Amino acid sequence: MKRLLSIFAFLLFSAASAHATWTVTDTDNSLNSDGTAKNTFYATDGTWVLKLTHNGNGEYSCGNYSGTGGEVLDLTTFADDMAAAGVTYSANHNPITVSKLADSGFRGFTGLKEVRLPATITALGHHCLRNSGLQGEFVVPDSVTSMGSSVFADCPGLTKVVMSENVKELWEAFNNCSSLVEVKLASGITKINGVPFSGCKALTTVYARDEDRVVGSVVLPTTVTAIPSTAFKNCPLIERFVAPGMKEIGGYAFENCTSLKEARVSPEFKTLGTSSFFGCTSFTTLYTNEETKVVGHVQLPATCTGSIGEATFRNTLIERIDAPSITSISGKSVFESCLRLAEVHL
Repeated sequence: MKRLLSIFAFLLFSAASAHATWTVTDTDNSLNSDGTAKNTFYATDGTWVLKLTHNGNGEYSCGNYSGTGGEVLDLTTFADDMAAAGVTYSANHNPITVSKLADSGFRGFTGLKEVRLPATITALGHHCLRNSGLQGEFVVPDSVTSMGSSVFADCPGLTKVVMSENVKELWEAFNNCSSLVEVKLASGITKINGVPFSGCKALTTVYARDEDRVVGSVVLPTTVTAIPSTAFKNCPLIERFVAPGMKEIGGYAFENCTSLKEARVSPEFKTLGTSSFFGCTSFTTLYTNEETKVVGHVQLPATCTGSIGEATFRNTLIERIDAPSITSISGKSVFESCLRLAEVHL
């Protein structure tokens, strides 16, 4: 009897864990007369119905075509399933593979909890997983070399993302991911654009190399020389910003980062945007290297010219500013409510 129960349990487990096979659907519109796939065709695993669009050489981008989908999107066997069914690309009978999640392909699917990407994936399209129900950690495989804007924006269930080592530019990737705690970037990242982390209220840790991971800190490699406006706006749990290659901080970049205490920038730092540290109620220190760091002081190097804009240090705890090349202070509230500020040296 125990043996029969064990066999029954095994069969149940096997059935539950077995992956549903991807098959071509709507064959009249999907396949040519010789059974090869058209430039646009449709496939289903019984839960998802995908529209696949040819990108070249048998590589296709995919997105949901109809229905509500399910909790898991598993594309890992797609190529094998097509091969087993004898479906190839029409022009040269190349194997069919999924190389991209289409722009907005799975946007707004709040029931989608997990995506399993195939080894053939090279691109994540604009907004492809935006406002989806992704949960926990998401690892972007190193096969991905291109990632559009807002791929993970507005995903409230994401807690950690590990980026592909081959994605060197970040575009508005994580804004308003309210549960996101940690992001590992490519070690050779060069650009951070758009509004990458704005509104990530749980974010504490961003880094590009394992040895630079410090909970509570954003640590960027020297290859990143600028961050855009509102980059970390409304990220109240970040405590330190360390970017020794940083030459430009955009306006409102750290607005309302209420736990931020200090920022390290390049000795060749040039531009400090308007309202950069507005509302950083714990902020005390900006410096260019550890040897000259003085807690309470803002030390802008001689390469930083022009003016300090409105509300740049409003509501901070700074005590002194040294800015030898700044020519003016503009706006009414640059130092408003800086109750500890005693000296300004221009």
